[in-house]
Amino acid sequence: MAGEATGRHAGLSRLPEDTFDFEVTSELESLDMLSGHTRARDALDFGTSMRSEGFNLYVLGHPGHGKHQLVGRFLAERSRSEPTPPDIAYRYNFEDPSQPLHLLLPNGMGRMLRTDLELLAEELRSAIPAVFEGDEYQNRLHELKQAMGERQRDNVEAVRREAREHDILLLSTPNGFTFAPATADDKMMTPEEFEQLERDERERIEGTVQVLQKKLAQAIRRMPRLAKQLREQITALNQEMLQTAIEAPLAELEERYTDHDGIQDHLGAIREAMVLHVDSFIADEPEMPPEAIFSRFQINLIVDNTDCEGAPVIYLDLPTHQHLVGRIEHHVHNGTLLTDYSLIRAGGLHRANGGYLVVDVRALLMHAGAWETLKRVLRAGEIRTESLEQAYGLISTTTLEPEPVPLDLKVVLLGERLFYYLLCENDPDFLELFKVQADLEDELERNHGNQPLYARMVATLARESALRPLDRSAVAAVIERASRLADDQSKLTARHRP
Repeated sequence: MAGEATGRHAGLSRLPEDTFDFEVTSELESLDMLSGHTRARDALDFGTSMRSEGFNLYVLGHPGHGKHQLVGRFLAERSRSEPTPPDIAYRYNFEDPSQPLHLLLPNGMGRMLRTDLELLAEELRSAIPAVFEGDEYQNRLHELKQAMGERQRDNVEAVRREAREHDILLLSTPNGFTFAPATADDKMMTPEEFEQLERDERERIEGTVQVLQKKLAQAIRRMPRLAKQLREQITALNQEMLQTAIEAPLAELEERYTDHDGIQDHLGAIREAMVLHVDSFIADEPEMPPEAIFSRFQINLIVDNTDCEGAPVIYLDLPTHQHLVGRIEHHVHNGTLLTDYSLIRAGGLHRANGGYLVVDVRALLMHAGAWETLKRVLRAGEIRTESLEQAYGLISTTTLEPEPVPLDLKVVLLGERLFYYLLCENDPDFLELFKVQADLEDELERNHGNQPLYARMVATLARESALRPLDRSAVAAVIERASRLADDQSKLTARHRP
């Protein structure tokens, strides 16, 4: 075999140095490394411009092509002119805490909203206690209690006055109230004096006492209802005073974010929750402390595109299920695992949403469930953050079910031709989801048009690797070597790596 190879290249002509019009490669401009891969470039142009479902891409080529670098440069250039996608955040769901709600915000607004909500909580921490400690609240609360106390006393006094009209006294004792016949000088009649009364008089007094006892019982039964009314009045007062503390700060934020329905809904839910739990700001030991309410103001900003220029290009080097769709973390409290919306973490699909996700197909197929997860997300058109066990119904533990995030991206798979044809043959979903293939050339024609391009490619690789410039004799030697690697003196290998 060695003898055959030697013979096959024996007629290979040496490339003259004067073929090139430069002295060293530092004189040459860098080259787009997709030059020479015309079909692949056309496929990438087509695939990235098609916004319809299923037009994701599979880039085929030998490992020596440096697919990641080639495609990365193309997408980076392409994405600069594309719109920057929105920020992605999760907010507390006051109606169902187990199902956090997502917020899609214009890029940069997520960071601003998070700061505004932190400042809102800080302002209310001092404004609310000040209202309830103020003279207006204390005076109105005293008036309510005083008025209710008078109503309660009036009910008893009405019975007391009626009793006195019938020469009967209503007396307060440690065990409650009791009735007793009165003497002429308004003193309680002794049992002996009562026995000395005429029989008809005694029967009159006893009958009257029975009627008065019923009226007194009715007055006493009204006491809890009056106490309930007082509590309702105090609650209404508390809510009114709380509204005065929170109205201006909330109204300012509602005005600032007037064009964003999701934020308006969140601010409205904050208002309702605070009014509903007004006792948390007054009671000495409330069931729900104020900090628990303030913590629900915040948003969990899982994707912040403030500093993103154009559309994102994300290369996911470890494409596991969790790294694709994100995860929900837990913390331990008193030996129990707990979680909430603030512990939702973004996956590669979240970060690439609105742009491009680049994945090596070999790595994708090596991780359990990852390929099926990616297909499920692309079919559904939404990112559902859940554990692999949840996705396959292997656990029944109650956990969070975050609202799915709408998906809008291109997935670009990088892989060898073998994997492409295996997926075509064995997975009926593959060609429906990855309708565009970009096949990189293994060889280029060795001609007067491609040799200068090859020289620029050599210059580009040397520059990127921080190597010293090559003179033209070295470039000629590289091109001769490229023909040998192509095993054909009329061809040049298109692979950038061995």
